[in-house]
Amino acid sequence: MSQANDGVVRWGDDKIERNGVNFIIRDENGSTIAYVTNRVSEDGYLWLEHTVVSSQLRGHGIGGRLVQKVVEMARNEGLKIVPVCSFAVAEFKKHPEYHDVLADQANASS
Repeated sequence: MSQANDGVVRWGDDKIERNGVNFIIRDENGSTIAYVTNRVSEDGYLWLEHTVVSSQLRGHGIGGRLVQKVVEMARNEGLKIVPVCSFAVAEFKKHPEYHDVLADQANASS
């Protein structure tokens, strides 16, 4: 973790672990402080189900960075994302550049 002059905390890719289709950030003691959980359905859709950031780190862009990692993974692996958690839905509304991996939810089955 580094802190820019603007006071925003930034997480480098080296601090974000991939575990299957999920991403985790741990503190220096190895405790999980932020994560995003996903599930891939049989028809190949990635369901972005939960984005969780510890209360003391909220508001620093960490959740957004985790969603960005999911978007990058989906692009690399040819998956379409169905955002389920309210934070992910908001991120997709805020970032039209993510819409290339946004699933047509009418065609996605859970």
